Amino acid sequence: ALVLSLLRIGKKMEEALARSQRQERLAVLGTIAAELAHELKNPLAIIKSSVDVLQKTLDPGRAQRAFGFISDEIMRLSRLIGDILTLSRDHRVEQRWFAPAPVINAAATAVKGLWPLFAIVNQVPAACEIKGDPDAFVRIADNLMRNAAQAQGGAGDVTIRADFAAAEMQLHFLDNGPGVPPEIVGKLFDPFVSGAKTGTGLGLAIVNKLCRRCGYGVALRPQAQAKTCFTITIGEGLWRMS
Repeated sequence: ALVLSLLRIGKKMEEALARSQRQERLAVLGTIAAELAHELKNPLAIIKSSVDVLQKTLDPGRAQRAFGFISDEIMRLSRLIGDILTLSRDHRVEQRWFAPAPVINAAATAVKGLWPLFAIVNQVPAACEIKGDPDAFVRIADNLMRNAAQAQGGAGDVTIRADFAAAEMQLHFLDNGPGVPPEIVGKLFDPFVSGAKTGTGLGLAIVNKLCRRCGYGVALRPQAQAKTCFTITIGEGLWRMS
């Protein structure tokens, strides 16, 4: 019994040490990434404005697709920089009542602008209100829908559904894409972890951070109706029906 107890204690110590080392590596990596992002932000803005000026001068009719490609890539890099800075800084979040349904619709419009064939079904009741930061919630919904779209190659669908059980409200983002690779499930919300070949691994880390700052929980939940389900749990006092 003593030997077994010592083995269990030793295993727990090894796991704790591994977690500590992992968090330390992530912290160092996050600091370096934030510094690089900060340095790149202004030069990227100058490049974008210069491309816009050149396009107005050389291609006022917007016939040359190259200018559009450059602009799109600059905007993609700008979003990536914004994501890194969001993770590295503790931005203040509001706490006020708002309806999530129209906020989800607004985020869905942006996502469908990138993937026109991707279907987004919003089943959240219009009368439902939650307490938190609407801007933060836009980013949460946007990242979860982008994650679903990327996983399905932009041609699948995602359904957003609300469940009300006891004192909690749960928002489910369900899709029938390929699902999450088993080897990354345990570290899915860590920065720079992605199951997609083209993913940056920042979207779900941002979702996790913003949910925590708003007082919500977020987790990957098994569902019979979908291969992938991300659930946002909103506790008592943070939701109501108007």
